[in-house]
Amino acid sequence: MSQDFYRAFEDRHRGSRDLIRDRQRVYLSFLRPLAQLGMPPQAVDLGCGRGEWLELLRGEGWRASGVDLDEGMLAACHELGLDVRSGDVLQHLQSLATASLSVVSALHVAEHMPFRDLQLLVSEALRVLRPGGLLILETPNPENLVVGSSGFYMDPTHARPLPPPLLAFLAEFSGFGRVATLRLHEALAPPGRPVELIHVLAGVSPDYAIVAQKGELNGNADDQARAALDAAFAQACGSSLIEAAARYDQQWSARLREMHVIGEMARESSILLTRGQQALKERLDAIERANAIGAGLERGAVNHVFALNDQISALNRQVEAMRRSTSWRLTAPLRWAGALPRALRQRGVKGTARGALRHVAMASARTAARILRDRPKARAAIMRAAKRLGLERYLQRMRSTPPAPVIIQESNRMTASAHRVHQNLRFSLTRRLEKKEELVADRH
Repeated sequence: MSQDFYRAFEDRHRGSRDLIRDRQRVYLSFLRPLAQLGMPPQAVDLGCGRGEWLELLRGEGWRASGVDLDEGMLAACHELGLDVRSGDVLQHLQSLATASLSVVSALHVAEHMPFRDLQLLVSEALRVLRPGGLLILETPNPENLVVGSSGFYMDPTHARPLPPPLLAFLAEFSGFGRVATLRLHEALAPPGRPVELIHVLAGVSPDYAIVAQKGELNGNADDQARAALDAAFAQACGSSLIEAAARYDQQWSARLREMHVIGEMARESSILLTRGQQALKERLDAIERANAIGAGLERGAVNHVFALNDQISALNRQVEAMRRSTSWRLTAPLRWAGALPRALRQRGVKGTARGALRHVAMASARTAARILRDRPKARAAIMRAAKRLGLERYLQRMRSTPPAPVIIQESNRMTASAHRVHQNLRFSLTRRLEKKEELVADRH
């Protein structure tokens, strides 16, 4: 591999120096309590690369050196004035004195090594660390399905991915007292936010690290610093693939339960709506039947009224025809003679005589009116003479009028609709009678 290839590859695919340095600040919560505990701030970074971690350690007051085989990477460190050298990381670690350092770090180195060499590196780190010192190993996280199936193999120098439980067990097996697993740079939705499928596939932390501590701190260590270090080891950092999948399943289970509840509510609402529609239909049918019955009663009442009025008109015509008949006129003296004794008993001789004279006068007037009906000029002359003599009202009372039609009286058993029809008929018949009377008055 050419001298500048790997540096150019890191610049494009690993991220900018500022981004990487900012991500590495997560380890300061472990390192700062060590300084408070009085441990010498000495560290070595194996596979230091472009030197972001060495630069951050220098800013925290640590004396840190680095070692790497790639000359292009070392050139970037020399530009920053960092203490680095060229060499094999394992050989350099073996050359260091026992219990001489407080921190040994190897960030994105373990995945480049055969597992036998990685075991030796962890064992040698335990040797060169002081009691209470820390080993930091960072590597790509194969729990991220995109990283484990694709992203890991973008780097041609990678050997094999290392699952987090494997690297943690290696540190414990090698003799470290306690180990914390930090899943880093997670893009998974925070708690309380929806987890999508893409979060399960690619949102799990793309990198992880183990921080392993050698042995125990001495008994006279500062309590506040000890508590800070304990808190750093106890912190929960990131989610595993199983945890992300469990969140996704729980979310969808909750959604399915919600959809089931909504479906049940919709089903119950549909049943209630169907029942309501059926009840409404039955009510409308009942109203329609009642209206039909009422309409039938109204039609029957109207037809009955018209039939009665037709019968009354026919009877009136028969009575009128009988009064105009020759036999009625010929028998008039006989009827008068038969009624005379009763009239004498009721009204006396004078009253009967006055009634007879009035009847003769009225009959004569009606006869004269009938004669003059077809003689408009004579009728007009007589009416003018009657006006001058003050007899106009008397002549009007004697005029013959057509018989009034009989109007059926209202019954208490009528329905409201039948009552309205009866009132309309009564009004109509009354108006017809008034018009006939006006017509007769005009004729006279």
